[in-house]
Amino acid sequence: MKWNSKALPRKAALRGSFFEKMQPMKRIFFALFKGLKYRACLKNMASLKKILDLTPEFLTQHNIEVLILDFDGVLSSHGETLMHPESLAWLKAFAQQWGEENIVVLSNKPTLLRIKAFHHEFPNIAFVQGVAKKPYPEGILKAAALKKVPTKKCLLADDRVLTGMLACCLSGAKGLLITKPYKTISSARLLKLSFLV
Repeated sequence: MKWNSKALPRKAALRGSFFEKMQPMKRIFFALFKGLKYRACLKNMASLKKILDLTPEFLTQHNIEVLILDFDGVLSSHGETLMHPESLAWLKAFAQQWGEENIVVLSNKPTLLRIKAFHHEFPNIAFVQGVAKKPYPEGILKAAALKKVPTKKCLLADDRVLTGMLACCLSGAKGLLITKPYKTISSARLLKLSFLV
């Protein structure tokens, strides 16, 4: 029998793409399983309607040293490159009081264009990247290590319970659920809605 050396790379490539396609499902099952296990922790998360309601005094009262911000839903509509104008104004004022060096952005979609646009406005705010997506706790752990603080002194503001808030439970950080995230109705959604009328 002759060994077919050309077939092996193709099979390996197919297997690799299969596992890459399965990563979102793996993350969903992880979130559901851990969400059930940590439901008591998830029920005890603080919440605000908008990030605009967060003050440095709130962080000081809760013994927080580092604020970790999700991008999608908290600072912008999901998938947008630029921050929402009112969250941009809020962050400028907040960072003047709190200090850019005490703020980190952790997004499941850290695109280069988004990071570049963000750093144009806030050059001293770190943007964590190269970590597993939330709900995996690696992003929070990396932010805490970057700022040299224990995770219990970090607060993540996020708009999703089974990603951001669950990552807080798994890492030991405090969580702040944003209940009225920024949203944009896409043209595809508008088209679908127009057929319902």
